[in-house]
Amino acid sequence: MDYCPEHMGSLRANFSGPCLAPCAVLFLTMSTLTAGPIHVLTSRYNEARTGANISETTLNVSNVNSATFGALFSLAVSGSVYAQPLYVPGVTIPGKGVHNVLYVCTMADIIYAFDADSNTGGNKSPLWKLNLTNPPQVVAPTWKQITGSAIGNVTGTVGIMSTPVINFPKGIMFVLARTLESGKFVYRLHSINFASGVDMNSVEISATIPGTGAASVGGEIAFDPKQEMQRPGLAVTNSGLVVIAWSSQQDTDPYHGWVMAYREDNLHQAGVFCTTPDGSRGGIWQAGRAPAVDAASNVYFLVGNSEATMENPNFGVDFGEAALKFSTAGQQLRLEDWFEPDNGPALDSTDTDVGSSGLTLIPNTDLLVGGGKQGVFYLLNSANLGHEQTGNGQIPQVLSVSPGLRTKGGPVYWESSTLGPLIYTWNESSYLEAYHFNGSTFDTTPVLTGAVQADMAGGIVTLSANSGDPNTGIIWASMPLSGSPGNAVVPGIVRALNAVTLDEIWNSQQVASRDSVGTYAKFVPPFVVNGKVYMATFNNAVVVYGLLPADARAFPKQKIAAAEEIRKSGQN
Repeated sequence: MDYCPEHMGSLRANFSGPCLAPCAVLFLTMSTLTAGPIHVLTSRYNEARTGANISETTLNVSNVNSATFGALFSLAVSGSVYAQPLYVPGVTIPGKGVHNVLYVCTMADIIYAFDADSNTGGNKSPLWKLNLTNPPQVVAPTWKQITGSAIGNVTGTVGIMSTPVINFPKGIMFVLARTLESGKFVYRLHSINFASGVDMNSVEISATIPGTGAASVGGEIAFDPKQEMQRPGLAVTNSGLVVIAWSSQQDTDPYHGWVMAYREDNLHQAGVFCTTPDGSRGGIWQAGRAPAVDAASNVYFLVGNSEATMENPNFGVDFGEAALKFSTAGQQLRLEDWFEPDNGPALDSTDTDVGSSGLTLIPNTDLLVGGGKQGVFYLLNSANLGHEQTGNGQIPQVLSVSPGLRTKGGPVYWESSTLGPLIYTWNESSYLEAYHFNGSTFDTTPVLTGAVQADMAGGIVTLSANSGDPNTGIIWASMPLSGSPGNAVVPGIVRALNAVTLDEIWNSQQVASRDSVGTYAKFVPPFVVNGKVYMATFNNAVVVYGLLPADARAFPKQKIAAAEEIRKSGQN
């Protein structure tokens, strides 16, 4: 396959411009629409983590309804899917021709490449499948093997948990897999040819740093692959680094937050950072979101609970309940700046960690927004995060969103041609809300509030639209249908809502016999591209939704009418 010489090197997912080589790819910027096939190469569509595909020209608020839209097929996999799938159009698969490809990674440490558009004929089987285990010596570890308990916030095997990242010009997908190798717990970073499925290189993750904190020995702390859980999506920077972060298994001590960087070309370790070298905890999990990455290859994370506070700041020592900015210039990982709210110790004592959602870069500004379990979004200036001050007056804004109700899905950003720039959030036990961005801060009262109440975990949302066209703006949300997903597998539901009214226009239970999603995939958003919606599950499948073929639209009229009555009554 020929790659564009204009774009060789590390990929920027928000790059806009034509390739000069035959691949003829145009990428989507964070704020403008470009023509051409859409590539989704990273968590939440782009490095800004806006959570929006604004080049969706097929689906709109008129054709997404129970009569014309529904489940088309399912893609069977082995293992639960915690990682957001990725999508590359027009891939030449050796021996199988050209396909639009959906990449799915599972907790069984298996990677699949599927035809993204059908599962009939030659597409009944995966285009390729790569198993990173080799039983009995190398297997995907189970939750019980890691924690000693069969019940926890993960069930079954704990293999590939984070969303991988693709460097399209180089033809590489970077995946972090967790294995149990002859009784030893191991993390390995793999570089995989996304066309052939060949594992080209891998490296075992290891690190030791000076410190006197939890689990230190002789003034050093060693990274422990059994204690650390790798949840945030991977990121690739323009400087040529793959950036990875870790947290814990259900706050099981001892653990620390870690950030590590590896060179793309040879997977050599380029940098290591521990959030609490002289303390404990400080995990980075972000409900699976990857870090925000700006045009200068600075990387931004949110940190969770920790005994550390920066009220007596020793820059670069211990961090908890914080936002961190790292530089990756010169292929080095360096902490550049940080922010911590003035109530960090109180947040820690009540498990109200800042780091439950991740950050979003607001397009065409120097601002970031994100928050956590307090039901608060922090608006930060990326040029000066502000450190810590009483009253938090050093940052542009502290915005209460569903106060006291936890944010886990994180913000989604969209510029509507009628309502202007908005962020959307759907907190636990609350309603979908949209807040208007006035150019410098957010209006404190939501401009829109939905009518459907979420339960535990809230709504994990994304957005699809054709630029700012209000007739195409759709919020897609995944959430539990019933029960709590905290320590159990529960049924799930996918909802579609008009992004300019927040009225629900479709959900997967209206015609459940056709559209039911099955089990809820915790914190995994619906994934929308090229007229289809891909929903991961914990029952060994990815369900694919789209516009129904003409014969499938002839669903019994009485059932459609009944579903519409349910929708109107709000009992859905």
